[in-house]
Amino acid sequence: MSRNSWELINSWWIALTFGFFVYINWIAFIYIGITAKNRRWILFGVIYLIPAILIQIFAPSAPEQGMIVETNSLLGIILTLLFVMGIISIIHAFYLRKEYLLRLKTLKEMRDNQFRQQIVEEYESNNANLSKTSKNSPKREESELDSGFVKDLTLKHLPTPIDINNDPEDSLAELPGVSLILAKKAVQLRQSGIYYESAEDFGMALGLKPHIVEKIKPFIIINPLNENQTLTEPEIKGRRIDI
Repeated sequence: MSRNSWELINSWWIALTFGFFVYINWIAFIYIGITAKNRRWILFGVIYLIPAILIQIFAPSAPEQGMIVETNSLLGIILTLLFVMGIISIIHAFYLRKEYLLRLKTLKEMRDNQFRQQIVEEYESNNANLSKTSKNSPKREESELDSGFVKDLTLKHLPTPIDINNDPEDSLAELPGVSLILAKKAVQLRQSGIYYESAEDFGMALGLKPHIVEKIKPFIIINPLNENQTLTEPEIKGRRIDI
């Protein structure tokens, strides 16, 4: 929209001032006062409304005196005041038009700037939250993996050493960083003929991280694989996992 078109569209209220003879000129000043946030213009609208109010009060006496209104009568004075103030309101409207359009443009720019600033703040906030989430996610995933997605390392207390080659899965699950799922896997590997010669063998078989392996070392003992355990291949007494 061109500048001239915008100014013309936003000057429509001036047409209201030409309707002073039907008492609507005051609406123009109330409108621009509210739109441009100017109380002084609202006050002008109230002033231009006064003649219309006076006519509504004293007009009922006009029919009793006939259709002719003498200029020196009270009603005649009020009608004269209405006409004079109507002409003044037209001139006044054109006088205020430039300031009104400037105020309107300034307010629009302020609203646009506030809207842009709001968008920028929301965008920065979303990016900050996304960045924070991205940074925390690997740590959270690593923590969950280290604890076997089930248990916290700090909650495990082992009064007696665990025999990783012979103890049941419930006992293995008490080791730091070893969940019940990993314990089941360790037992299944034992039943397939695999035995663990060291904590490192145990950690490699279950995919434990090196620092988890270090944590479990004080809590384990390594004995030969019990021959009574069920093997899928009985003739195999034991073999070390080859990874």
